[in-house]
Amino acid sequence: MNFRYLMVAAATIAFMTGAGCSQSKEVGKSGKQLFRGEVGAVVQQSPAQVAQAVETAIADLKLIRITATTRPSREQVETIVIARTAADAKVSVAYRATQKDSTTSTRVIVTTGMMGNSALRDQVWDAVRIRLGVLSVAANANANAGGNASSSAGASANANGNANSQYGPPAPPVTPSPVLPTASAQ
Repeated sequence: MNFRYLMVAAATIAFMTGAGCSQSKEVGKSGKQLFRGEVGAVVQQSPAQVAQAVETAIADLKLIRITATTRPSREQVETIVIARTAADAKVSVAYRATQKDSTTSTRVIVTTGMMGNSALRDQVWDAVRIRLGVLSVAANANANAGGNASSSAGASANANGNANSQYGPPAPPVTPSPVLPTASAQ
């Protein structure tokens, strides 16, 4: 019996030191984001503005909108929009007013399911925040181009140093103007 406990303890120690969170792609994520597969916050926009931002963000990311349902949640009405990627990964966006009859703040949650695709979740969350005006595309592209290894909004820097974003057309490359010879006065 003691040998069994000894083997379980050794396996646990080996697992914790060999494949712990320090080697995961999810370093820096909260337990809620990682295990429940959701991210969200309260934004200072009305539910109608959030609904429009969610629909536009889904269109921007070329997701396939499956359904949108409204259901009572406590004393508010909660709307859940379900979309899928071309690879059939499910993403849900739920939003509701923070207080009954509130038109000033809305709770928004983006989820990809338990242990879901965190890159997709962050991408949709960033697209919704961009459409709400909470997150600036230029600031996000500069942060990612400045050495941030994670590409949460899909922005990255190419070899020329230009920041490309999937939320709009790429900027044209900057070409230096040619230097023309000047006529010397003799």
